[in-house]
Amino acid sequence: MIEFRTENSSFSLIKNYVKEVRTTDGDEKNVKQWFDKYRYQIECYNEKGKKAFRMIFSSSDGFIIPNWINHQYSQEKLIPQESFYQVVALMKLADERLLENCQRLMELLEKDTCFGVNVIRFGELRDKSSSRIQILDFWQYGEEEQILYYKGGVWNEKESSIKISEYRHMIEWKPLDKQIKLINLGIKQGRKYTRDAYLLFEIDYNGEHPNIRVNNSLKPNQVTYDKWKRYLTKVVDDIDVMDKLQNLFNKI
Repeated sequence: MIEFRTENSSFSLIKNYVKEVRTTDGDEKNVKQWFDKYRYQIECYNEKGKKAFRMIFSSSDGFIIPNWINHQYSQEKLIPQESFYQVVALMKLADERLLENCQRLMELLEKDTCFGVNVIRFGELRDKSSSRIQILDFWQYGEEEQILYYKGGVWNEKESSIKISEYRHMIEWKPLDKQIKLINLGIKQGRKYTRDAYLLFEIDYNGEHPNIRVNNSLKPNQVTYDKWKRYLTKVVDDIDVMDKLQNLFNKI
């Protein structure tokens, strides 16, 4: 594992693996390819040392952290009279930039279409896959590390057909507002990245009259509802909340 740590943040490579990708590219259908994939984690902490943001993303680029460190601490940035204090100043600057980027990223994540064509890139794109980043999970925390906002991928064990993307569905959860959305990423055959994301359902379980709104263009059956409920259990670990959500689904 590679890790870069400062006083208020950490940036680490937490996993590398080989991913099978089946696409309809080329003349032959169901082409199988193998890609090296890397999973990264970024954590930012507040002044009390509590988590403020946490993000997990994947990429086909295994050199993001070394390149990022080189960019932050290149000799061009270090004044010739190198000193401990100059390095400390750069460390603080790195913390500030990570925190600002997480806050900026969250503004994008709150859009339902963010996991569609808005692929984040790091540095120069050397080929079609390098440096492309897919956000897998993102958390914002409160003062005592309670979850204020979450958006991330969900799937269940029966969905072994996931080959192009890490996930096919994303959940957005706002515990304070008591709102949940499930988004289909709109992945189609032959596509290596998500596109045309659309909302499946939206739940508001706040107050005396909670409700669930299902996409009008859909006609989900009981099997689909059961699958959606399994998605929710992957994210929501509050029994009382899950009971409320269960009741909402029962009323559909």
